[in-house]
Amino acid sequence: MEYILLIKEIMKDNNINQKQLALTLGLSQSQVSELLMGKYKPSYDTILIICEKLKISPNSFFNFDTNKNDLDSIKSLTNEENQILMNFNKLDMPFKKMCNHYVDQLVLISASYEIVKKQK
Repeated sequence: MEYILLIKEIMKDNNINQKQLALTLGLSQSQVSELLMGKYKPSYDTILIICEKLKISPNSFFNFDTNKNDLDSIKSLTNEENQILMNFNKLDMPFKKMCNHYVDQLVLISASYEIVKKQK
């Protein structure tokens, strides 16, 4: 649950305590405490609120950000991945932003699905 470390790091960097975080997220202080201990599993809606209020992407929340120093993974893109990138590069900036938002949502949905699947 790397998202717990991420939230704690954001709290530390911004000098935010659990009470302040609870107010920001619209959660009770006990929910935040349980969240930070890994006892409270946030719902899909709560994850979206956390990402929005803490200004992090769903990719960061689920630790899906790519390592920018990992050139090997960039070099080994499949033909399909290369085609996606070429098409993405043809888009104007507003459409690129929409595409990024859409992909973030898909990643969030996929990760949420995997969490639910593991709980069963």
